[in-house]
Amino acid sequence: MIYLDETSLVKTIDNINNSMFFKVPIPKNEKESVAAWIVTRLGQKGSYGGLFAPTVSDVRDPIRIFTGEVITSNASRSHIMGEEAMRVLKKLQIKSPEATLALEKSKDIMETILRREKSGMFCCGNCSVAYWRSLNSGCLDYSEERLSNGLKILKSLRDGKGRWRRFPFYYTLLALSEIDLPGVKEEFQYASQSMERTLNKTSKVDPYGSRRKRLVEGILSTL
Repeated sequence: MIYLDETSLVKTIDNINNSMFFKVPIPKNEKESVAAWIVTRLGQKGSYGGLFAPTVSDVRDPIRIFTGEVITSNASRSHIMGEEAMRVLKKLQIKSPEATLALEKSKDIMETILRREKSGMFCCGNCSVAYWRSLNSGCLDYSEERLSNGLKILKSLRDGKGRWRRFPFYYTLLALSEIDLPGVKEEFQYASQSMERTLNKTSKVDPYGSRRKRLVEGILSTL
């Protein structure tokens, strides 16, 4: 499989995330080519505050994030993809000077935007989840405290129906499934009936449906 698509940061990140999610080994040469290209997106036109920028083709239409939710806002799209790119670059573990410097610069950008505060939430639910994913991957400081604060906010936004107000259901579950902190299991238990209701409605043919089904089944098996 060729992971790098130089016409799209969205597709490139999705390719990497898919293999990581399904635990498919990524060849070293593919990791290196993707990492080298992501580095070149830092601060390009259309970036969020100087983070890794989507390409021209990425900004023409709404995008779908890994779990299938549609993002229509230009600001959200740029921020989410900037955070997702930072996370992927970190997880690829390429130790080149260029990759190391890009991670340091992107961290400084985000910490400046956050004003070094330990907030658990960004501007909206979609962006907050992307922020949590980069936090949990070790891209930013105060990760445990910020994530703990985020979990408290999430709990306060329960809608009483097994979901959360303002937060995208599956993308939120994806982030929670990677976080090892008190409070995560409580949110899973709260959302369990809602997750169970989705299983029979989720198509395995659709790639997003396949991911959602695997995600939900994996979480429910831990409860």
